[in-house]
Amino acid sequence: MTAAFVATTGFTMLLLVVVANLLVLRYADGILQAAVEEGVRQGVATGDPVSCAVRVGSVVADGLGPMASDAAPATCTVAPEGAAAEVHATFGGWLPLVPTHVTSATAHSAALAVD
Repeated sequence: MTAAFVATTGFTMLLLVVVANLLVLRYADGILQAAVEEGVRQGVATGDPVSCAVRVGSVVADGLGPMASDAAPATCTVAPEGAAAEVHATFGGWLPLVPTHVTSATAHSAALAVD
């Protein structure tokens, strides 16, 4: 094995880890969005902001596993006209090449009118 081969292999593996980390961060964004959407559905159905926040936390924990500790507790508001939920998270990169990813997700849902 030559030095060029070893350097190329090392660079390729480094690039693979960076791309994998970016994909995981995009996945985490999707989980956060799905969590707040589930939370507002729960909040509209129950009329309770606590059940909304619990549902958001449950979806985040189920979807992110150990990464869920990087997410702040959700904030939910429920009013007669609907519900809103928001969650913030800060995910560190796996390597110094990947910057810290600060993200948030919000969702709003109108209450259903009962005739």
